[in-house]
Amino acid sequence: MNFRWISGQGADLAAIERMKQQFARPPEAPPVAWFMSKVQEYHSELSTEPLDKLTTWALEKYLEDTGAGIKNFGRFEEWVAWFQYLLPHILERILEENLLELTITYFINLYPDGIVDEYSGFRVDILQTLPQAIMSSNLWRSEDVSTEHEWFHPHPGGNPKHTWENAFHVTMFFCLKYLNPEEITTWIASASEIKSDFWSYHLYNWVTNVKKCFVG
Repeated sequence: MNFRWISGQGADLAAIERMKQQFARPPEAPPVAWFMSKVQEYHSELSTEPLDKLTTWALEKYLEDTGAGIKNFGRFEEWVAWFQYLLPHILERILEENLLELTITYFINLYPDGIVDEYSGFRVDILQTLPQAIMSSNLWRSEDVSTEHEWFHPHPGGNPKHTWENAFHVTMFFCLKYLNPEEITTWIASASEIKSDFWSYHLYNWVTNVKKCFVG
């Protein structure tokens, strides 16, 4: 596919809808990734609360807990089924708090060796949505990054660039990991064409840090 970044053009809504049609709601709540307690605990709010009532905190807790569980304990189908079911709904609110960073981290833990086609076209749908989040119109004003977004105004005492920088770096890593050579060519070309001093600064820093990793 011709993978490109265009400022203000975020996730493909049709791809999100296709995911919704493919992944059914699991019948039972997923277990918490902690097996030392006498009584198994569950992320019960996922099965008892309507999707539109789930808090960002509940979604972050699930992603952080079971994502680490998959990394440390292996693939548990209950966790995977819930992630796949929740993914298109998370994509619709991916810019809330740290959802983007946690979702990409979870995805990498789940698919460490490449994107598996869970259904025909799954890889394309993922590339049209998850790594496109930082191109969302909510983050851009024309061709410049909008620092009015809440990512740049976190809770008192927080680093005002923390959420943006985390999202930027984890998305860049996602693209390097999953794009094939031809897709990387069009991706890097499109990223370099974005006319924004703020964007160019972060892109330059990222490229510089990547070169240090390989060159020393």
